[in-house]
Formats: sequence, structure tokens, C-alpha cells
Amino acid sequence: MKLEDISTDRGFLFEHVPCERLELGEISVTEGRLEMQGVNVYCFKNRENTFTLRITDSAQQKGIQDCLRRQLVGLASLESSGSLATLADGRKKFCLRIMFFLRSVRFGRFQVILSNKAKNTLKKHGYEMSDYNCLADLFQFTDGVSGEHCFAFQSVDSLLEKPKENNGEDKEAATKVASHEALQTEKETPPELATDATVAAEDDSSVIDETIATLEETDENTDGDLASSIDGKSLKLCGQGITLFVTIEGDGVESRAMAYRAVVSKSRPANATLYWQLAYGELAFSDEQSYVAARVRDILHATPNYISIWNEYAIREGDFLLRRARAVGEISYSSNFNITPEGIELTVTDESTSHLENLATGDCLAAYLTPPPYIEDQNMNWQSYQDWKAQQLQLLKVKRLPRVPVFEVKAKSKYSVTLANERELPVGSKLYFSINGDEKQIERREKARYRIENGTSASPTLGLILGSQNGAFSTSQDVAAIGLTTKKISYIEPLSQILRQKIFRNPPTSAQIKAIDIALNTPDIAIIQGPPGTGKTTVITAILERLNELSEKRQMQPGQVLVTSLQHDAVHNIIERVNVNSLPTIKFGQRRTDDNLSMQEELSRWCNRTLTELEQKHPQLKQSADEKKLFSLYNAYFQSPSDTKAVNFLTAAKELVRDDLLLEEIERILEEIAPLKSTGNDELLRKIYQLRTKESSFADDGQIAAMDLYNELETLYGEALTEKQAARLDLLKKAAMADIPDKVLLDELVRIRHQLLAECIGSPPFESDEAREDIAVLYGKLKKKLQRPGDELGNIVYDLYSELRDNPYSVYQAIASYSFVFAATAQQTEKAEIKRAKGVENPQDDDTHAQYETVVVDEAARVNPGDLMIPLSQASRRIILVGDQRQLPHMYDEEIFQSLREEGLLEDEGDIKTSMFEHLWEKALELSKSDGIDRRVTLDAQYRMHPLLGKFVSDNFYKPYGEPFSSPLPAEKFAQGICSSPIRWVNIPNSYGQHERTNNFSLKRKCEVDYIVDTLAAYLADPQNNELTFGVISFYRSQVQAIKQAIKQRLPENLAKRVRIGTVDEFQGMEFDVMFLSIVRSKRFFPNMQVKVGDRHKEINLDELERIPADADVEDKKSHKDYVQAVGSSIYGFLTDNRLCVALSRQKRLLIVVGDADMFGGEISQRIAKVCVPAMYNLFRLCLQENSLVNS
Repeated sequence: MKLEDISTDRGFLFEHVPCERLELGEISVTEGRLEMQGVNVYCFKNRENTFTLRITDSAQQKGIQDCLRRQLVGLASLESSGSLATLADGRKKFCLRIMFFLRSVRFGRFQVILSNKAKNTLKKHGYEMSDYNCLADLFQFTDGVSGEHCFAFQSVDSLLEKPKENNGEDKEAATKVASHEALQTEKETPPELATDATVAAEDDSSVIDETIATLEETDENTDGDLASSIDGKSLKLCGQGITLFVTIEGDGVESRAMAYRAVVSKSRPANATLYWQLAYGELAFSDEQSYVAARVRDILHATPNYISIWNEYAIREGDFLLRRARAVGEISYSSNFNITPEGIELTVTDESTSHLENLATGDCLAAYLTPPPYIEDQNMNWQSYQDWKAQQLQLLKVKRLPRVPVFEVKAKSKYSVTLANERELPVGSKLYFSINGDEKQIERREKARYRIENGTSASPTLGLILGSQNGAFSTSQDVAAIGLTTKKISYIEPLSQILRQKIFRNPPTSAQIKAIDIALNTPDIAIIQGPPGTGKTTVITAILERLNELSEKRQMQPGQVLVTSLQHDAVHNIIERVNVNSLPTIKFGQRRTDDNLSMQEELSRWCNRTLTELEQKHPQLKQSADEKKLFSLYNAYFQSPSDTKAVNFLTAAKELVRDDLLLEEIERILEEIAPLKSTGNDELLRKIYQLRTKESSFADDGQIAAMDLYNELETLYGEALTEKQAARLDLLKKAAMADIPDKVLLDELVRIRHQLLAECIGSPPFESDEAREDIAVLYGKLKKKLQRPGDELGNIVYDLYSELRDNPYSVYQAIASYSFVFAATAQQTEKAEIKRAKGVENPQDDDTHAQYETVVVDEAARVNPGDLMIPLSQASRRIILVGDQRQLPHMYDEEIFQSLREEGLLEDEGDIKTSMFEHLWEKALELSKSDGIDRRVTLDAQYRMHPLLGKFVSDNFYKPYGEPFSSPLPAEKFAQGICSSPIRWVNIPNSYGQHERTNNFSLKRKCEVDYIVDTLAAYLADPQNNELTFGVISFYRSQVQAIKQAIKQRLPENLAKRVRIGTVDEFQGMEFDVMFLSIVRSKRFFPNMQVKVGDRHKEINLDELERIPADADVEDKKSHKDYVQAVGSSIYGFLTDNRLCVALSRQKRLLIVVGDADMFGGEISQRIAKVCVPAMYNLFRLCLQENSLVNS
């Protein structure tokens, strides 16, 4: 930018000023500063030299002199070289362009953040936004003296008017609104600076005086810094053809200049009064995202925080994974193998037998031709392994390393291992523990943490909220100071009348309405605690439905909301109840053991249900769909006549027509068209054509198409397969399970496609020029007998029915394209399938990520913070966490925890043990105190269980934390015919048999298994219990497996399928009418029982155990707590309050506890139980009060 590019008012600009140099010499200076030395004697200063001059035009000389006397800053530039001449005495005469600035201000480095609006304006006018240095050059110039960068600015605070309404447009703070309106156009000028074109030149001095006076009122210092001169003000920056409107936001170190508007104009607007101030300093431009990202990154990297602690955890996680792989080591096997029902049985070599000891069923082995680097280098750590991978990717110039075949371990013995028979073992390969799955999960966590820490997640300031610890940036102002002023969020009413009737079976409670309100109106995060049975699933459903009501249907984007959780069951539990816009919610991804087409099967069931409903409402539809197929076949024949197409049409007509005369005519034409015959299976032909044989198209729906064809052929072939048919089915099954097919597989698919087409179609049929006249006549007759629905609505319903019946894959694609809600587990939100449906470019690329306006996490307290950060990093507008910190905690590796503690990397053990849900629960309270916006709520009324049981759960697990809930439904609502009380304890004393420890270090107790299975058999056989649901829960996996096995052996299949059995960890979120709880542990108590405390064993001291250290210091309290935990875990195992809360809150009508009552009610044990497991002690006491303790 040059000085002449700046436009200013005529009182501040003098052009074509005739000058004479007072001494001899050449005029080599083109730009410089003008200073007054005497009457009509001026000094023109430049970095290279200085000379004196006089002005020969008296009128201009007077105006220039007045400006300099008022201490305005004058910059001059030599006008065109044509104005340069030599006087008779050898001196030079020339013309200057002189511009005056009201004052100069030293800015230093001045960073300007371009708002998205300003950035888009500049882009629209062709300015390149990839290089902000080029943009700075359009604003900067030099004064010719200092060598520093300069730029021109105008303080526009004097332009501010009283705030006005802006018709629903973006509203800022009152002063900012006024500033925006005052600067909306440059036609509105401040009255104190207004000039009239007819005013004489001598009046310019009064304009300058008034302008200077205005400045002196606000700032007497004419040479200050940014903070003292313009903090809190609005500015205009003058550029070459660009004017930027800027406000100074924030305070102190967090102040910054935001360019909220850009005006691009090549000429000065008419009637505009412009005066400028001169700034010395370097302009630096950035956009909103870059600025916020840099600030977040600087703060988080400088402050130890919650996220950095999990970075350390992740590093250890990778190291432990490599250690696990080395423990298994290399497994060699002989070339001979057996095919068993479970898979391929390999005999391992003698030196590899010991390696099998570190392998478990369900693990995966990878087949490598050469050992992986972490096996070759036993000292390689996780970071070194990541560096090695990066080098390989760069060397091979690929995005991902070639995949190696991976096999699940189905069984093992001392000398053999059985692998899933899903693919061929590479010849000459050896087996190693596969880290692929865990490695992928760790990498997804790392990438999410990186984006959050560096401010590049969908919500850039998320890291400040998640990372906050020990009071750091703990207020909303702290977070807002880093972020930028955003559009004001309009308040959203929590419920519409339609939604109340649609979602709530009981009137919504005030807490439920508040939860929905908070979720919809939070500026960042909302935390909803949902104790058992309080309707958190209903609240989530209401939130999703309300967001859908508010969405803009004309600009519908797929997957505006993401619903996620840790486990597949939790995600299924939500989406089973969510049918936004009457469409099923798409869940992406599945367990490794799930059927690959489980999602398609669910959609197929939805299609079938919808078809049935349509047929019931519109019985004529089934016939109409057949008619459509008939007309379609005729159109295909008519447009390109051939014998084959004629046969297809006539065959379909023959099946549909009931008129004898027409049937005879059809038979006659068919006989004439011999020898070609219809394939008789258009569906098969369609699926053959849909088989993907190229890598690019296979990535879209290749697996689905392969399985569709597999299912069609399997039905067609029947059970007696030929060798050729079996080979085809095996190939298609292999393709259906291949994420990325290799070239060999694709070539085989091409071959099988050609074979099948040849068998279905044969050689290309002869095509005639014209359709047969008799077929055309026949078609006319058929049209009169068979007609499509006549009205528009009927046609719409008809087309929907036809698509659901004949084109299920297109239905799946359509639902994915229009679904308001997407669902996936936390890890699988980063899979290519869901990113592709979301419209992400290059979905296979691990560095591309989907964004959702809203992310809802159910069972959030259970999700490990590393996994939770994955979906949270994808939320652009709001995060809604729903969970319960009183139920099961998040999972972490105890070994890694101990490692971090031993290395002194944990300031507080709670850094790892505390879930992110609980961390944010406290953080939400801090934010709310600072800005008055509620962000958390506890649902306070349960509708799941009998009020007696509801009160028990509330009193024991929630009331101590100030979170009690009520049970408003009457006891009559929970009646059942099994027993009069909603609780029963079946005592099976130690004399019936103790618990036993199994090979996997779990526990089981046979006498409890027998009682539960026998009782279930009686209850299930009783007709009065036909409507009841039954569940069995235990704290031990071996007990669960034993009960499952006994039920399978002793109960008929129709009764067995009515019972769900699982561990506590599997049952969170589930509910059953009747719940059996198997205690398992049973032991005799002796006065001298010993437990391990720390590294030594000591006898249980009941007095010490019952001592409550009210006045004890921190160390004594911790010592007592450790002692209580040691005693409790030794006797009762891991019956923590969290696990007990889940175990005792799954029932609706009846809880049946099965176990040794002496464990909690004996003379010694009750004293121990009261301290170590108070909830179980209180449950036992409640059973005594209810007279519901019975002996088996």
C-alpha cells in the first residue's frame, strides 16, 4: 500500500502543492515526513537525507502551516516526476502530496482477527485468504523516516449512537450494536465532523480544531500504546480498496482486535468525511479459528490439566499394549492343520507352546511374514513405534500401512490353537499377538485429545472446559475471554404441547423439564444426572424430538445430532425408542462378533413392519405394486424390443391376470417367441449387477452387495451344494467381511460375476426394431383391467410401498441421508461408514472428522475419558452428557494407574479414578456460578420400581450426596402374584456349600445356581406370570456362565428365552419385572480372621474398624479408609457402592436376593457389613422388617 492510496477529508489532504528546494541538490527522496522550521520554511525528512523547502501557493501554505502548528503528523510524497523542474539558480521545484494525521500512536504488533463475515466478504471480492501476509501489505506503508510499518486508523467511538433494535439480526453488546449501525454505511457521518462541500477552505481549520478537541477529551496522550489509547474502542482500518471495521475486545492480555465487517470499494464514497490517525506497528491478520486454536493451545500447554494427565495415561497404555504383544511373542506352527467346527486348528512348534500361556480365547493373532518392529526391538516404546510408522508411511508414500491378516482365537490347548476360519493363512507366516484393534482405539483417542488440546475440535474452546483443574480458567468469562463474540442464542422453550403428548406417559416432572431446558439452552455443556428409573431415556428422547422440531426442514442435513455411549447395548437402548420423523435411527458399527449386516437386518424388519401397516390401511397396494412391475417390464420391452424382454413381460402378466381369454392370448404369444425363456429371477439378476468389483465402488457398499448376493444364491441353491456352488458362496462371504479387498479378491469377484450373468442371461438376445403389435394390443387390454391409484396421495403411498418392497438398499441409503439422528459407540463415531453418511470428504482418511451440532452421550459416567473425548471433539454447538456418577464408574487399567502413581505423575489419585462426567459435573457448577446459566440437573422422581425399593435406593446411594429422589407411583402399580412384598431374601447358608474359585479367578456357587434355575422354571411355567420379564444378575462372571448353562440344560427354549442373565457391568440401563440377585460369596466368620492390609496380614480389629475418625487428620482418615477397603474387599469382594447401586435397582416389581444371610447378619459379620458394605447391611435389615427373609 502507498500513501496516495489513502483517501481523507480535504482539511487533511493537500494535493499538487508547489514547492521549491531552498538549497541546491537533486530530489531523490520520494516519501518522507514534513516538519515546520519557520515561516514558510519546512523540512522534508527521509531515512536517506533531509532538505528544506518552501511552498509557493499561499493558500495551501496557510492550511499546511495551521495543521503543523496543531501538531498534526504530516507525511508527504513526491508527485509524478513530470512535476520536477529546475529554476534559473539551479534549485529544484516540484509538487508534493501532503496528508495529515491527527496523531500518531505506537501499537507494536497489532493482531486483527477476521470474523467469518469479514473473511467471506473479502473472499467474495477475490482476495486470497490463504496468505495473511499479503493482506497485511494492503494496509501497511512507511513514513519514509523510521523504516517501521505504519497503517492508518480512525477511532469511531464518537460515532456511537444510542442502541437500536436491529430487526432480529445478530445482537451484540449495546455499544457494539450502536457501532455496527453507525458504520453500516459511510454515508452517515458524525455531526461534529460533518463538512459541506460549499464551505470555504478557511473553515477547514475549525473542523480540525473540533476533531482534535474530541480526541483530547478521550485521550490527552498523543503518543501512547494500544492499551492506553484505544482499549475498548471501535476502529476503522484503512486499506488499499478495503475498509475494516474493528472493535477491541477483552481486557489485559486477552484483548484483541476483531474485524467484524469489511467494506470493499475502489473509490471514496460520496459525502464521506474521513480523518485518520497514524499507527506505528506491524499488522498481523488471522481468522477466528486460528486465533482461538492458538490461544487454547498456549494455555493448555502451559498449565497442567485434566487432559494432560490422560495424555500420560495414553502413553502408558501404548507401552503396556506392546508389552502384552511381547509376552505372547512369536508363535510358529506346523504346515498340517485340522478343520474343526470352531475353525482352523494349528499345531504349534515346541518352542512356541509356552507362548500360548499368555493367550486367551477371544484374543486375535496377526500373521506376519517378518516380525513386527516391536518384537524385533524389545526396547521399542509406544512413541518410538509411532515414529517408526510415520517413517514407513512417508517412505511408502501411503496414508496407511498394508493390512496383515488377523484371526480370532476360538480355542487353545497346550499344543494347539484354533483360529476362526475366515481367511487363508499366508504361506510361511508366523503368528503374533495382534495389536491392531487396540492400536486403532488408542490412535483415535490420541487424535481427539490432540484436536481438543490444540483448539481444532469442532468447538475450539472445548479444551478449556475439559482441561480445567484446580481453579484454572474456572469461569465462563475465562472461557469466553479466549473465544470470540458469537451470535446471541435465542431462548428455546423446552417442550411443545405435541411433544408432551408424544413422549411422556406420565406428566413430566419439573426436573425433567429443567433437564430439557438446560440441554437445549446451554452455551456449551449440559450435565444430566439420572438416578435409576428417573426417566433419563425419556428425557433424551424428548431432547432429540425437540431439536428435530426446531430444525430447518428445507435445509435438512443428515446426522445433525449424534447419540453415543460406551457400549452397543446402551446405544441400542436409546435408538429403540427414537423414531424422529417416523424413521428408524441409524446405528453405525457393530461388535466384532455381530453379524456384519445387523444394521441392514434391523432396517429390513422396519421395512417389513411398514409394509404390513401400509397393506392393512391400503389393501389394494399389494396388487398395485405388482401392476407397477408389469408396466415397468412392458416399458422396457417397448423402448428396446427383444424376445427376452417380451418373455419377462408376458411371464409377469401371466402370473397377475385372472381373465381366461387374456391368459390364452399370453400363452399363444409365448409359444411363438421360443426358444428363449425368462430367467425367472429378476431379483437375482439385479443383485448380480450390484456386485462391486472395483476398489473405489467396493468402498461404498461392496460388503452389503456381496452379502445380498450370498443370501440370494444360498436360498436358490438349497442345502445340497455342488463344489462350484460352495466355492461361490465362500468367495462372496469372504467379500462381505472384507473392509478393503485385495486385488486377488476383486479379480475373483469379476470372474464369478461373469459366470453368473452368463448363466442367467446367456448370449446377447436379438433385438428387433419394433415391438410386436399383438403385445402392444395385449398391453392395452391389461391397462383397462389393471390401473394405478388415480389420486396423487394414492400414487405417493404406492411408490413408497414399491420402494420398501423392491429396493431395500435404496431405502437404507435414503434413511441414512435424511436421518436427523446418527448413533454409534464412542469409538465407532470415527469409522469411515458414519463419516461417509455424514458427507465427510475422504472418509477413509483418519485425519478427517465429522461434525455434529449436538452430541448426546448416554451412560456418560461409564465412558473412559479417552474414549469420551472422541465424540466430544465432534460437537460444534452443544454437548449433553447424561449419566449417573453413583452407578458404575468409568473403566481404567489398574496397572497403568499404579505405574503413573509410582512415577509421581499423579498429584491426586482422583485424576484417573474420577470420571469425566463427574469432573464436568463440578466444572458445570463453577461455570454456572460465574454467568448464572444452569448447566446441570438431577432427575428427582423414579417411575421404575416399587416405592419401597425406590426409597431404599434413594436413601442408601443418593441422599448422602444431597441427591434424593421420590417414588410418586403407588405400590399397586407394581403388583405381582409371586409374593406379597416387593423384596425377598432367600437364605442359603454356608452349610449348603461355599463358593468356589474358577480357573479365570472368578467365583461361583452351585447351590445358588440350582435354587435360581428351579425357581425360575416354576415361575415361568405359571400362566399368571406370562406378562412378567425376568432377569438374573451376579457380581461374578463364572456364576453368570453357570446359570446360563443350567438354564440351557434344564429349561425349554421357549421359557429360557424369557430370561436375561448378566453381570452387574452388563445390566446398567436395563430393567426387569422380577430380578434375582445371586450373592455367591459365603464363608464362615471366626474371631481371629485376618486380612491383607498393604504388604502384611493383620487380624481384623472390630473396634478399629468401627472407629469413626471425626477429628483425625488427613493421614489418619486415609489410613482408616484403606483399612475399611481392605477388610471389605477381603470378605465381600468388590461390592462397591457403585456396583451395589446398579445391582439393587434393576427390578420393577420384585427383587429376590439369593445368598448366605450370615454374610451380613451374623454376630460378627453384621458389624463388618455395617461399615464395609452398609447398603447390603441395610437391605438385610429391610428384609427382616418386611418379614421377607426365608430359608431355601
